[in-house]
Amino acid sequence: MVIRYMFLSLVWVFLYFGYAFAGQLGKITALSEGPGQVVIRLEGDLGPYRAYTMTNPSRFILDFSSTSKAPDIKPTMTLRGDVVNKVELKEWGDGLRVALFSSNPKRIFKYRLEEGEGRLDLICYTTSPVPQQRQRPAHEEEIVVKSPKLPSIYKGERITMDFYKTDIHNILRLFSEISGKNIIAEETVKGEVTLSLKDVPWDQALDMILEANGLTREERDGTIVVRPIDTAKGEGILVVRPLSRGTLRAFSEATKERELESKLASILYEAQNLEQEGKHSLALEKYERAYLLLKDKQGRLGKETWVLAKLAHMYLRSGVPGKAYHYSKELMTLDPNDSNAVLIAAISSAILEKDAEANLYFSMALDNRPPDKVVLLNYTIFLRKQGKLKEALSICELYEKEYGLDAQISLELGTILESLGDIPGACKKYKELYFSGLLNKDNAIDLVEQKLNTTCQERGKQ
Repeated sequence: MVIRYMFLSLVWVFLYFGYAFAGQLGKITALSEGPGQVVIRLEGDLGPYRAYTMTNPSRFILDFSSTSKAPDIKPTMTLRGDVVNKVELKEWGDGLRVALFSSNPKRIFKYRLEEGEGRLDLICYTTSPVPQQRQRPAHEEEIVVKSPKLPSIYKGERITMDFYKTDIHNILRLFSEISGKNIIAEETVKGEVTLSLKDVPWDQALDMILEANGLTREERDGTIVVRPIDTAKGEGILVVRPLSRGTLRAFSEATKERELESKLASILYEAQNLEQEGKHSLALEKYERAYLLLKDKQGRLGKETWVLAKLAHMYLRSGVPGKAYHYSKELMTLDPNDSNAVLIAAISSAILEKDAEANLYFSMALDNRPPDKVVLLNYTIFLRKQGKLKEALSICELYEKEYGLDAQISLELGTILESLGDIPGACKKYKELYFSGLLNKDNAIDLVEQKLNTTCQERGKQ
């Protein structure tokens, strides 16, 4: 059975480096859309790319290096066919990512790439289209996969893949992932590869790529060493060298790092999709899994503090202050200057009745200039509930000085003045608020009317 090798959102690795080319996607259109087939045409001065598939949901990805999209191209294109239902374009590293989402999220469609002058056609289908000859510009080199005269000694997993002007080191990393073997390339190994392989054993594919690029490989104890053929044939040169434990250990660690990045990227992609769909509890589970992966890798969490910030914010909004408090405090240990972490720590500790800590964190949050509206409002509520009415009054006055009249803060101010026994001052504030036009059914207009009719013994005028 043909097994198509799928990357799992390998976000931080395998991107292209060092290209001076700067291309632009000028136009994207859907052609020949119909039952079982659609052609997506990309037009413009496109840079080098790699093509692969991903799961959860099933989608086909094209990553273009050093390429941008024209400003008038929309980031999302919706289709109605039964093959592809959506195309997304977004910045990715130094280039552009084009993602074609399968209409069946659990099954990827078949595809073929056809290149022409200034265009690239993505032929996506679930039923077999009429075979067409793949055209390439005359200046490009291509590995033509025909019936090669090679002995049937290849037993590797069968793969299907497309690459265009891709650095050979990235391709060797891919084969390491497919084969599960260590692959080490000598420093003199360089070059780019353009290939289209369909249903080929991975070890046969590797030999074909190496042969086309003047390279050879030797294997010992599960490790493949790749070097130029001229070097390998040199007289008196040992073809297979024993590798030091340090080299193997470094390569093993690098492989584990790639596996971590791949797994982490997949989890975060799922989390963001669930969050956008409003499935917050499921999204939180995914973000927590990502957090645990990052925490297990020394120093890694400090580079991805946004995951902690996301957890703290979402848990606070979901009414779970205990976890919001935990993640915000951990975030502050990594980034003491994160103002949002301080605010979440203040609000969550106040809800948890950790009064001393809440007071400390609110005071820290007020150090920002100008002070944040949310900080001032929440600190006012906290102080009022603590019975520190004069301090709360000063925070309200600071708010109005900085930001003017506001429905919530004015209502707090009236309530505080009333509690201090300043009924005339409270009624003045209630009347000011009632006639301000800031009130509606959602922000306590009924409560203000009640105050005017009872506490102030006066009915507000419309």
